[in-house]
Parts: sequence; C-alpha cells; structure tokens
Amino acid sequence: MKLVLGSENKAKVKALKQSAERFYSEYEIRSVKVDAPDQPMSVEEAKKGAEKRARQAFKTGDKDLLGVGVEGYVEEIGGKVFLSVWSTIFDGEKFYEGGSGRSRLPEEISEKLEEKELGDVMVEVMGEDLREGKGAVSLLTEGEIDRPEFTERSLTHAFGNMENQWS
Repeated sequence: MKLVLGSENKAKVKALKQSAERFYSEYEIRSVKVDAPDQPMSVEEAKKGAEKRARQAFKTGDKDLLGVGVEGYVEEIGGKVFLSVWSTIFDGEKFYEGGSGRSRLPEEISEKLEEKELGDVMVEVMGEDLREGKGAVSLLTEGEIDRPEFTERSLTHAFGNMENQWS
C-alpha cells in the first residue's frame, strides 16, 4: 500500500508508520509539503484541513495510493480549551476519518491562543519546540502519551473506518 502524507512533520510521519503497521504487512510512506491552513480552532476546521491535506497528498502520485491528512487542533468546550487530532484518508473517491482523545490545556497556555498557534505558545512557555517530537500532549499527560501516539490513535480510527468501508 502506498501512503502519501500531506505533511513533512516527523511526529506525523512516525504516527502514520505506527498506524499503517496495524493494517498492512507491506506499505510505503512518502511525506509531501502541502498548503496547510492556520491552527484549526474547532473539529470542523480540523476536518476541513485534514481533508485538504489528504486531497493534496493524493494528487501528488498515481491512482494506486491513499492520501493522508492529519490536523492537530484546539477547541473550546464548556469554557475550557482542549487539544485533539483529526485524521482523514482519501482514496480518490471517499474520505475516511478518525479522531483522537482530548487533553485539556492549562489556562496559561489557552489564553495565548488568540494571538499565536499552540506550537509557538509552547516554545514561549516551555523554551523548546515540541511540534516534531513529543508534542504538547506529552506535557499534558505527564509523558504518558506523546504526539506520535496521540496522532496514531486518530489514524487508526480512520484506517479502521476505511477497512470496514464506513465513510
């Protein structure tokens, strides 16, 4: 199976590899740079962004592949802000989707999201860039879940929906 990821982010590539291993004995992953939207601030924005990434990734190769889009996003629920991931797989005709769990962001971080994306806020607060490695979720879960694992969960749901033909 040929998989083209609409991102060059190392954490997303690792997550796709981990998820693909659950479904395929043989696969090939290629990552491509795509025109990505700003930080999604809702699941609907993340869904649109992941679909855009998957569609753009699909268009970079032949018809015997799957385009994969992954969007991390933040969303306010009940006055609190949560971090999550949405993933989409595109086979040229249908989209197959999945989401991760949610992890609550501290107010110290969430109050800065009106002006900056989460990755930039985390650099400011933590003094290091977590986007391509362990991710903000690692800090929120005391290191129990890192960004690749968090993202893998959403991809695994999307692959499961595709394998079961639930679009």
